[in-house]
Order: sequence, then C-alpha cells, then structure tokens
Amino acid sequence: MSEQEVISDRQYVYLFFIIVVATIVLFVPQVLTKEAGRSAWLVPLLIPLIAGLGSFAIALKLSQRFPGMALPQYSEVILGKMLGKAIGIAYLFYLVSGTVVIIREYTDFINITMLPNTPRLALILMAVVLGSYAATKRIEVIARAAQFVLPLFLGFSVFILLLSIPDMHPDNLLPLFDGGFSPIVRGSIVPAYWFGEIGFVVLFLPVVNKPRQLWSKASFTMVLVALFIVWETASTIMVFGAAVTKSRLFPFWSLSTYVEFQNYIQRVESLLVITWLELIFLKIALFSYMALTVTVRIFEFKSLKRVQFFLAIIEILGSLLFFTNIVDLEKWTIGFLAPFGLTLEIVIPSLLFLVALLCKKAGPV
Repeated sequence: MSEQEVISDRQYVYLFFIIVVATIVLFVPQVLTKEAGRSAWLVPLLIPLIAGLGSFAIALKLSQRFPGMALPQYSEVILGKMLGKAIGIAYLFYLVSGTVVIIREYTDFINITMLPNTPRLALILMAVVLGSYAATKRIEVIARAAQFVLPLFLGFSVFILLLSIPDMHPDNLLPLFDGGFSPIVRGSIVPAYWFGEIGFVVLFLPVVNKPRQLWSKASFTMVLVALFIVWETASTIMVFGAAVTKSRLFPFWSLSTYVEFQNYIQRVESLLVITWLELIFLKIALFSYMALTVTVRIFEFKSLKRVQFFLAIIEILGSLLFFTNIVDLEKWTIGFLAPFGLTLEIVIPSLLFLVALLCKKAGPV
C-alpha cells in the first residue's frame, strides 16, 4: 500500500456500504426467512448490527494503538513474528476464500437468472480480470468508482421497493416471534459474518485523510445498512409471504421482476442487475486488494502485479473447481466461512487488543 494513497472519510464509508450490501442484498431475505420465518426482518437490527459495530470498534482501536500499521504488522508486534505471521496467513486464507465465494455468487446468479448457457469459466475470468486490474490500480480508484456506482444502486433499489408497496400485505409479517427468539438467533449467524466484514476495511485506515471522524460516520452508515436490509426483507415477505421468500434463491431479484407501475414501468430488474454487477465487481476488487495488501505485508514482496497474478490464478481455480453448484456454495458459507469469518472479525482482534493492553504494547507514535 503506497503511502501516497489518500481517500476521504466519505469514500471510506462508501466502501463500508459496498462490502456488506453487495453480497447481502440478493441472498439475505432467503437466508433470514429460512430460520426466522415472519420475524426475519427484525434480525439485522440485533446480532448482525452489533457484530458490525463491534468488529469495526475493535479494529479501529487496534489501528489507533498501532498507527500506520496494518493487521499483519501489529499482529507480529503483539504476538511475535512467528505467531503474528500465522495470524496474517489465516486472514489471507479468509480473504482469498471470500473472494472465491463472491465470484461464485456472481457467476451462479448470472447463470441461473439470465445467461444459463454461458460457460461458467467465461464469467469467472471476467470477474477475476476486472477485480485484479482494479486491485493493482490501488484503493483510490476503487473508492472513486464506489462514489459513482453506490448511489445508482441504492436509487434503483429504493425505486423497486417503492413500486412494490401496492402489492404488500402487512399481515404476512405477523405474528412476530411466532417461533420464539431462538430462530432469530440462528438466523443471525450468516448476516453477522457479512456485517462483521466491515472490520476488514480497517486495512485502508492508514490512507484515510480524516481518520478521527470515522467512528461516528461509520456507525451511522452501519445503522443505515441494517435499516436498508430490514426494509428489503420486510418488503419481500409482505409481497410473497415467508414460505415463498425462503424458497426463492434470490428473493430481491424475484421482487424486481414482479413489480411494475401499471403499463408504464416494467422490467425494472434490468436496472437492478446492471448496478448490482458493478457493485459486486467492486467488492471483488476490494477483496482482491485486501488479499494483495495482506500478502505483501506478510511476505514483504515487492512486485504487486506478480503477486496479484498468483492470487488471480488461485481465485480462478477455486471458483471453478471448489463448488459444483449453489447448494455446495451455501453449505460452505454457512458451515465454515461464516463461523471462521466471525472468529477473524471479532474473536482474534479482541484477543489481540487484550494482549496489547496487558503487555503494554503499542506502535510508534
């Protein structure tokens, strides 16, 4: 990461929004409704929001204690070189695995909904090439693209949600807590891991020009993300009902194909897909950049392009060979990546911060 790179606190917040919403928007109504039923729309306001706030708060505290240092570097200061590198490699494995999952989410969505006859390899190559190219152009380029793409996506999403109002049946949300509180807790695990990914954006903190203002803006943004997901999930359930929502692979996509305004406005799903594709490519670029940054920090490589080429090969092979279908992808995400991600997002940073306090370790002032 170049010391000359600078992004504004507003651009940083945009990256926050993208890192959660790009993945969660298409999948979360089904994931939540499977476990929480009619109460699914309440889930984002509870454990996932707390996980997101907690993940960022801990990461921010560590960055303030070790200014100008990324996680792989202050892990070595806190735990020693060998254990610190092991922690860094665990984060690298997660970031590469996460990139592979995001790529497969994108390719499976396109194959299932729009281009069933398109070879998966072609879609994977397009995502990896674009993501890798953006990653080598550094975070400033990704942040500027986010400033343009995110408002468009949110605008079209809100437009679709507003169009769905005439078809909503609020009774579909009742009774609340019909299965008790435990289904809400079970339904919170995967969304909590998605929200917790916000903590990884702390890798960009050294290049933010006004880091002192981040906590208030970031926490406000996380609340907005949670409210957006609440609105999306509640709208989907009110239109389709909980039983139909949990049976759809991509409920928000289904909602966008369903809504219309008399005979004047139809086929609005094309607006959603165009902007979502731009959003998901930015998230792939973000994860590729984070994996590149962590690799360079751990192994002290000099050639960014060679490292990114190596990572791109891994991403292509992983996306192509690791999952046979979207069911395998879902099992991997729920069974391994979500608990592993939460461990890296909350547990490990908390332990690092605790050890740093107890051992009175800090970075250069």
